[in-house]
Amino acid sequence: MIQLIILALLPDKTLCYEVHVQNIGWQGKKKDGETAGTTGKSYRVEAVKLWLE
Repeated sequence: MIQLIILALLPDKTLCYEVHVQNIGWQGKKKDGETAGTTGKSYRVEAVKLWLE
């Protein structure tokens, strides 16, 4: 949802994000709807950093 709003208001910008995952820590930068977090491990996302490039 956030990505749709950003694309509508700022079409020349890219939404970037990183997540902090339980028992893992900060993952690397993701963008443009890439999956962040884990799949199939039931670890929670504990924090999110968002920025525009």
